[in-house]
Amino acid sequence: MVLITEGEKSRDAAAVLFPDMVVTTPAHGAKSPHLTDFAPLAGRVVVIAIDNDGAGQQFGDKVCDLVRTAGADAVLHLPPDRLGAWRWQDGEKLLRDEPLPEGWDLADALEEGWTAEAVAALYSDPAFLPPYRDAEERETLRRREAGEPEETTRWPFRLAANGVEKRIERADKETGMITVEWRWFCSLLDVAAETRSSDGEEWGRLLVVTDRDRRTKEWAMPMAMLAGDGTAYRERLLSLGLVMAPGKFARDALHEYISTARPEVKARCVGRVGWHVRSFTLSTLTVEPAHG
Repeated sequence: MVLITEGEKSRDAAAVLFPDMVVTTPAHGAKSPHLTDFAPLAGRVVVIAIDNDGAGQQFGDKVCDLVRTAGADAVLHLPPDRLGAWRWQDGEKLLRDEPLPEGWDLADALEEGWTAEAVAALYSDPAFLPPYRDAEERETLRRREAGEPEETTRWPFRLAANGVEKRIERADKETGMITVEWRWFCSLLDVAAETRSSDGEEWGRLLVVTDRDRRTKEWAMPMAMLAGDGTAYRERLLSLGLVMAPGKFARDALHEYISTARPEVKARCVGRVGWHVRSFTLSTLTVEPAHG
């Protein structure tokens, strides 16, 4: 089994707590796991340990999609509360009586008295390492919890190591059996946030393109650009380094992908430098005033 953590500190602690696993962490930092080659994990059972915060969840979700695409035999999840729900004191396991701290990770578990022997005692519980939900399952669950109509809850897109794919279902006319195919239509494009002005208008999407040099570029795309045939926004994305499959399918899939994405992060987008509410915005920097 291969255990993947978010960062070197967690990796070092995981090596102590899980000595029967191969422990590793992606290169280039937690925000760029797509820059790591996960091909060696083909056919392996992978466990993803995430930190107790939003960034940790996003890291785990991206790694899950990447290792599935690489051909992992199974992808399991080590949520923070599997160990964080307890701490050890004088050899006794005590239930934590306060919320798990933000950013808690396996290094904290080690400091709070967890040992390899104590962790091994939990392996008999099937719920200790549940399957990691794939991108489609996660997005469907999130949209249902947000109360979206059932017609829009099943989002047919996923980020793979080489780009974005769309789920295509085909029914056999004779048997009625449904086959599923994931079809690639563009290179890596992440819908990172929803943008809007301070007045709640001029809505858009913050798009992150990874070009063929593995560099990332951000572009705040106005949603109004989706009103036409899409030529203008495709030209901009292609100039940033996006690679698209030829044909109508790729154009339509890209349009649907951007239109129906529901990123959890929201960002303020302004059209000029200067003061905006309590922040002073420059072309590459936003300055918040000191308090007190």
